Amino acid sequence: DLNKRDINMSQVFGVLAIGNNGEFSSNESPNGIPFKSSKDMAWFKALTAGKRIVVSQKTLNLIPKGLPDREIYIASQDGIKSPYGGYMTLGQSNRDVYVIGGQQVFLNHLDSIEYFFISVLDDSAIKYPASHPYLPISTFTEKFDVVFAGQAKPFYPGDGELPRLYVLKNKAKPESTLPKEIIELIYSKFEPYIKLKLTEGITIKSGAHGVAKVQELVCVPVIQTGSLS
Repeated sequence: DLNKRDINMSQVFGVLAIGNNGEFSSNESPNGIPFKSSKDMAWFKALTAGKRIVVSQKTLNLIPKGLPDREIYIASQDGIKSPYGGYMTLGQSNRDVYVIGGQQVFLNHLDSIEYFFISVLDDSAIKYPASHPYLPISTFTEKFDVVFAGQAKPFYPGDGELPRLYVLKNKAKPESTLPKEIIELIYSKFEPYIKLKLTEGITIKSGAHGVAKVQELVCVPVIQTGSLS
């Protein structure tokens, strides 16, 4: 039950943006990322404002205006350095934690991250040549399930490129649930995809030929409102 979440239990989230092919970074971009999207930046700000952030020093240095109004913890080879001295262990914090990169920071902490919020941007948003290695969603799907897929709602009629959002849940943490305020934020900014789902094993009577099983396609939401878990 989302409303019965233990207030003393901290959660760990991963937040990143990639291109259609997993484009993630750029050595030629002034801020280290190959794309530009005001809509995705608005989503990132809404999700992480006022929150506790884990980021590498290299990634933080590439952000022109830094990350104001957030509590910054630096991920290093020695551990996650607290701004108050000492180190923090993910999952043992007194506040929820948002891991935002760089790439090696994500990969080092996959087992601790409960949910990933992955924005996927169309090619039209890519403004600088991307650098290898890429970071496609398939990087995570061995350990994570997709529990939501949707597209950003237009800010006004005729709005252009709209980021897609995928929410991935750690398979090893089935008891984990998203806070109600995050679910509400997701549905305020993203429209769930509708897809065709193949349903199997529908039993019908087929007269003299006995009983047969058929398949049919039904149109269903990828995820039902309020059931992100």
